[in-house]
Amino acid sequence: MSTFADQYEELNYEEYRYGRSRQVFRGPMPDLSRPYVACIGGSETYGRFSPVTYAQQMQRSLGVQCVNWGTPGAGPSFFLKDPVLLESCSHARACVVAVMSAHSMSNRYYRVFFRRNERLRDVSEMLATLYPEVDFGRFRYVGNMLNHLYEVSPDRFAMIRLELKNAWITRMTELMNDIETPKVMVWFSNITPDESGTLEPRAARHVSPAYVTAEMVEAVKPFVDFYVEFVADPESVKGAPGDRILGDRSENVARRFPSATMHKQLAELIDGPVSELLATPPAAPNYTSRRCWGGLWEFFDGSGYFKVPSSSGTASKRSATRP
Repeated sequence: MSTFADQYEELNYEEYRYGRSRQVFRGPMPDLSRPYVACIGGSETYGRFSPVTYAQQMQRSLGVQCVNWGTPGAGPSFFLKDPVLLESCSHARACVVAVMSAHSMSNRYYRVFFRRNERLRDVSEMLATLYPEVDFGRFRYVGNMLNHLYEVSPDRFAMIRLELKNAWITRMTELMNDIETPKVMVWFSNITPDESGTLEPRAARHVSPAYVTAEMVEAVKPFVDFYVEFVADPESVKGAPGDRILGDRSENVARRFPSATMHKQLAELIDGPVSELLATPPAAPNYTSRRCWGGLWEFFDGSGYFKVPSSSGTASKRSATRP
């Protein structure tokens, strides 16, 4: 049975413009005069092709307004450069920050466009010197350029990986410090950070977050209140019937984005940490890791892993990582 809705059905994202950049966000338009939880990130947070997002699901379960400021292709610099969005995130009761790809932001080798972080604006003299044989004028997207540079010289590409790592840690740390409210950092993917950090660029173009390693995540964890790591199993990635609404796009494109099932599962996992931040309960156990593997949630308390079924009534209520 197909997991896609009618190919000609269009998904109404109820989009509206907000922020200094007047960027388009997924609705419905929030009422910021009422208490709210902010959710920021890239395409996965926005919920492309999915009829339901984890922000919407959280709102239903928590009973508090959850605002989706996810932006397709966004890197951390997108939010750093919009003071209106930063201030709105700081005014939220809590902010859920999805881990964003490391290549979707400007660095010492290249610059991206402010509103479209996957688009290449220009390259620096440093990168042109590193790859003198490459005609950079042929590239419009960062992902395509990185794939080509790796094919030209994997050894030289190691220098680009190092720059992506350092720039990402710096920007994500700055973003966490600038959002002056309790924060939950979320890994939302079908691969682990260890897998993401070792992918070749050809494969990295089709996953998110890309070029982000476990070491990079660990460097940012001290600046958040909770860290939640969700790695979907194959059945969740495939999704249930109607989990993705294609419109006029192909199934191959839609499969690159999280299914509605993944959004619902992530929301269940985030509910616990966000509830604690909203209610200010007693300190939670000091778990240092939480992962989903094939339907089992794993929690690490410093002495070893223990597992509970993801379908358990208490699984989604367990405490997430406190760095």
